[in-house]
Parts: sequence; C-alpha cells; structure tokens
Amino acid sequence: MKKIIIILIFIFSINNLFSQAGSHFYEFAEKLEQYFDKSLITDVKNALPQGSDYLIWGWDVGDFSGDKINDLAFGIVIKGEKKKKVRVYQFVDIDGFLTKVNEIQYDFFELPLEVGLVIKKNVCYITQKNKQFNWKIFGYTYDNGVIMKLDEYETEKFNKITKETYTNFVNLKCYEKYINTGDGKELFNTDYLTIPSYPRGKKIYKGYASESYSDYTDYASSGAFHWNGEKDLSYSVRSSYDEQFLYFLINVNDESVIPYICDTCNTDAVTLWLDMNQLLEDGIPNSKVENEKLLIKDKAETGIYKFVVRPGDFKEIKPYLEINTSDKLENFQKLASQSIKVSSNYTKTGYVVKFKIPFQIFGVETNFLEETKINYIGCTISVNDIDNEFRLDEKTTLSTSKFIENNPSTFGKLIIVPQNQWFGDSKNIFKDDILKAISDNGF
Repeated sequence: MKKIIIILIFIFSINNLFSQAGSHFYEFAEKLEQYFDKSLITDVKNALPQGSDYLIWGWDVGDFSGDKINDLAFGIVIKGEKKKKVRVYQFVDIDGFLTKVNEIQYDFFELPLEVGLVIKKNVCYITQKNKQFNWKIFGYTYDNGVIMKLDEYETEKFNKITKETYTNFVNLKCYEKYINTGDGKELFNTDYLTIPSYPRGKKIYKGYASESYSDYTDYASSGAFHWNGEKDLSYSVRSSYDEQFLYFLINVNDESVIPYICDTCNTDAVTLWLDMNQLLEDGIPNSKVENEKLLIKDKAETGIYKFVVRPGDFKEIKPYLEINTSDKLENFQKLASQSIKVSSNYTKTGYVVKFKIPFQIFGVETNFLEETKINYIGCTISVNDIDNEFRLDEKTTLSTSKFIENNPSTFGKLIIVPQNQWFGDSKNIFKDDILKAISDNGF
C-alpha cells in the first residue's frame, strides 16, 4: 500500500505540471490520442455533462478490467459550482468501445488535485484528501458488467501517532495499525476478517462478498508448524439474522476429522467469540487515540461471550454447544439459551456446522436491527483441528483474526448490514437496460 501512495504522489506531481488550473477537453484529448482512436475520445466527450463548462483535473490510462486493453479514468470540475467537488469518471473498453461504467463525486479539501487517480495492476485507485493529514484511497475494478469497490485505505495523523486502516471488500481482510509518527515504529496492529451478516433470505449479488474465508498462516494461533495447508484446515463463515436470532454456517475443510465422542475426548471444535460492547457502546472501537495517547482495550469485564460447538460423530452423537460468558446471566437469558439450535453434517472435504443464537441471550434490545446504519459486534471464530487425538501438541487452531483469547482488541468484526444496504460498493452497468427490458415486456 505504501508503494501505491508513492505512485499517487508521483501522479500528483505530473498533474501539477500538466495544469495547475485544470485543462480544457481539447487539451485533454490531445494527450489521449496516443492511447485511443479519435472516435473513442469523441464518445468520451459525449458521455460528459453537455452544456456545462468544465475542466479536467487528474487522469490516467491503464487496464482495470483485466483484459489487457487500456481503460480510462479522470476527474472533472464544473466551472461556477460552489461546492468543492470533483466528478470522477471511469471508462472501460467493452467490445472496442469506451463505455462509461462509473461516475462518483468526491469532496476536496483545498484543491481539486487532492482527488488523484492511478491505474495499476488491474485496479483504478482514487485518492481523496478529507482534511490535513487525513487521506483515503479507494480501489475499483471492473468484471463482466460489474464495477466494484475492491478496497479502501485511510491514513490519519494525530500529531505523534498515525493511524492506518485497510478494508478489502472482496476477501474481507482488514487491518488497523498505529505508528509513531516520529520514528515510524509500529505501536499496535490488529489483522482480521470482517464477517458480514445480512437479513436472512436476502440474495447477495455478484460483487458483494457474502462469506469470509480463513486460510491465512498469520491467523493460526497455534500449531502452524503442523498445518499442511488448505485441505488440512481452512473454512468459510456465513452469517445472517432475523428479529430473534443470529445465524452462523461454518464450512470446514479438514481431511482428517476427529469426531466428538465423549466429554473428555480431544476432538475438533468450532468456537465463536463475541464482544457485545461495540454494539452496546454504539460502535466504539477497541483501539483509539485520545488526548495524544493510544488506548487499547485488551480486557473486558463484561460483554464477552464464548460459544464452543462440538460437531458430534455425525451419526448417533448429536452436536453440542457450550456457552461461557463474562456476564452474570439473568433468568430470561438462561431461558433464551434453551432456544439455541445446532446441527452438523459430514462432507467429502470435512464437515459443516450450523447454529443459531437468540439475541435475547445477550440481554440487548433488537431495535438496532431496524436502524439504517451498519452495526458492529466484535467477533472471531476459531477452529481447532486435531489430526491425532493422542498427539495434542500437533493441534492447529485457525481463527478469523490474529487472535488472543479474552483479548477483545484482537477480535475481528461481525457487521449487521441493514435490509437495503450492502457491505462494499458494487454496480451492474446493465441494470437500467435489464429493468427497461423487463418493463417493456409487461413485467
């Protein structure tokens, strides 16, 4: 990511040489002629606001659709517009024609040049300066009719401390990092997978990740030396919710499953850790900078829940779920625990466990499910893999974060996505044509 920032700074310097006051389209067109036919450049001009006087600020040519053919991205500022906005346009070569696939507006802080563009390694990166020492970088890619936000990076400086955050909307891998601004030394970092939880039954369209997948060596808190890769241990996590329950489905790849046959036996298991404090405290993070000091919440006296799922023997012994919590449960919470359901199935590549947990067990009101904003719950899932029940030193534990037990600052995130929202940003460029065709045919 640092390389990308350096590249963007270089692009800014080129843009400064290109024009400190923006360029008219005819000047821009002359630059594009070395990449595109004049007829394609005319098509680009026709796709821009007609009857408006505008200037080009920042541009790049390259492939962000993966077909090894040049695409185009640039920003314009409409003259006389009082708001400090740059309109970024992205064009992709589709069947020999430059087709507009996206148009986004970005605010700028002082100059339009603060919204910069660079196309590299099949990604179109867009930078935005929000305020002094606060930058964001958005990565976009195009695939088979869908323009999607691939990732998002932000850096913010708090005098002596610089914070970096990164989110990948495709593989759901994220990190937060704090650095000493003076000497560049890392003060704290957390690396994790985000697990999106959508309303139950909602269809997830292409471009939006619906499940997290863990096969990262960095997330093996124990037994990495004995871990032989994806077939030995890896898994996907899918979550959903309704008004009463939180649902999980974990599909585990394990070529040597040790079934649960007795309470004292060493067997494979799935563990769900939840930190409800983030939800209860309206999304307050586990790490933050306050009064020039870095505060890390590495302990929690309440709000931590641990659910251990033992899959059974997939025949006669049913799967079993064990609950541990830092809270003292009220009677209604204990009663709610009786509605927990769990099931498991043996598969050709391992096993699957499914379970649902009532929101009532956490002692929280479910009115947050009616909100239009995304809600966050601290969450990590760990899978224990025991290939030989008599050699426990060879046990592997693989999580969805760089996880330390009972340390909420190492948890990942479960995000409760409202009904009409998505985690990420994706758009089918043929959507309007499809809807029109459906309407024309009387549907």
